[in-house]
Amino acid sequence: MFYENDLKVLAHVLARESINHDDKQVRRLCLASLRLLLSTETVKSDEDIEYALDNFDEA
Repeated sequence: MFYENDLKVLAHVLARESINHDDKQVRRLCLASLRLLLSTETVKSDEDIEYALDNFDEA
């Protein structure tokens, strides 16, 4: 079972990787996972997460 803090850390890792990873497919999967995690309402969005969601590069 995950603790809330672990899920917050995971959200930030996903946000960072959705921007920085070289592989476009990995970036897409990170972003999809981040959106699912946010939908649970266990993790709340913050500045870093919003930046990742707003600046996803499709290229």
